[in-house]
Amino acid sequence: MQVILFVLIIMPGVIAAKRYETFTRANPSTCNFVYHTAAFTCVIALANLLAMHLRGWKAYTFDTLSVGFIEKYLIADLLLVLTLPWLAFLITQSRKSQEIFTGGGYRKSWIDFAKVTGLAMIILAHVSPPNILFQIRNFDVPFMVFLSGILAADSLKREKKKAAYRFSGYIRKRVSRLLLPTWCFLGFYFVALHMLGVQFSSAVIMKSFLLQHDSIGYVWVIWIYLMCGIMVPFFDRISTHRLLMLAGCAAAYLVFEICFARRLGTGSRLLSTTVYYAVPYGIITVLGMYYHSFRKQTQKGIIAAGMLVYLFLAVYFYRQHGGYLSTQVYKYPPRLYYMSYGIAMSMLASYILESKSSPLYQSRLIRFISASSLWIYLWHIFYLKLVPYFVGNTWYLVYITVAACSMLTVYLQNLVVNYFEEQKKYLPLIRILKG
Repeated sequence: MQVILFVLIIMPGVIAAKRYETFTRANPSTCNFVYHTAAFTCVIALANLLAMHLRGWKAYTFDTLSVGFIEKYLIADLLLVLTLPWLAFLITQSRKSQEIFTGGGYRKSWIDFAKVTGLAMIILAHVSPPNILFQIRNFDVPFMVFLSGILAADSLKREKKKAAYRFSGYIRKRVSRLLLPTWCFLGFYFVALHMLGVQFSSAVIMKSFLLQHDSIGYVWVIWIYLMCGIMVPFFDRISTHRLLMLAGCAAAYLVFEICFARRLGTGSRLLSTTVYYAVPYGIITVLGMYYHSFRKQTQKGIIAAGMLVYLFLAVYFYRQHGGYLSTQVYKYPPRLYYMSYGIAMSMLASYILESKSSPLYQSRLIRFISASSLWIYLWHIFYLKLVPYFVGNTWYLVYITVAACSMLTVYLQNLVVNYFEEQKKYLPLIRILKG
């Protein structure tokens, strides 16, 4: 029984790997990349078999093993061994990869890699990983906001050099780049799931389009990016007085903590979803905007201060609760425990990544994911609903399959977008769909 299932689940990956190797023999580096990707998926499938064994392998026989059970694991394996290597092949072979992946935009290579890391951590949070992994990666949203502050500062500098620059035009551009793709995706999401028999209340649909936390549960991050993007030009106007700016941020956060501790305005949805999130994430945005103007010693000082505050509070809560308290408890809205860990880890990760150089930073796959991070994030919401039906609730299978399907969907979406751009058709819609 075990041998038969091993052949059924593992061999498709081996065959796929060899076929990709033959198909890409003209390019040895591409061949190795694709072959290793396929081999990696075979290892994942093998881990899946091990998980089945730990759950009680000996209990499974042909009499007790249902067709649905076999199909679930075969489909999971086929998704892995076919989707990931094929995605790798497309990315390494595309003649228009530069245009499709980066859109010709200016990007710092280490920030591309950092954005991919942040996106990977956010998606990981949504597949229920083990507690220790969940906690380690629990600086994902602050990290992405921090990086958006770095990129927004550079983007605003370039925009201000243009003769046609307008403050209102910049705000409108930032808002439309976030809102229109999100609303377009949500329209598809609710229609597609309705056709599949999933029903949503009108309140959930409305809250989703308003990017509220108590909606479908994932689009609140877009609301954070939106608020921070709108605040960037205001921060830039007073950024000449850096010490005053940082002191003002510290004072604003102190007032925020006092107000929240006294539950002032927490009963108001308007205040609880704007001010109570805009203040902490606005501070992280400011740190991102100033990051490159900080000296190395200043960066190290902020990292050390944040980590010391986090460790102090971790010990305090450990004594209070008799065990480690996750920073997730203080995430909605971000309180000092969550913020200290988020800021320290965000700046530490940025410091390490910026000080290192790696061929991965120039990878087309990294640039593609970075440039298409919004649409990959949106599509992962859709696949989170579908993938567990086929692969079960094994977190690493769901994680890899959701990420691969989201990237492949965005790649195909970009191919369609580029085709219609060349034809100069449906340009307003095409600009929204461009990943």
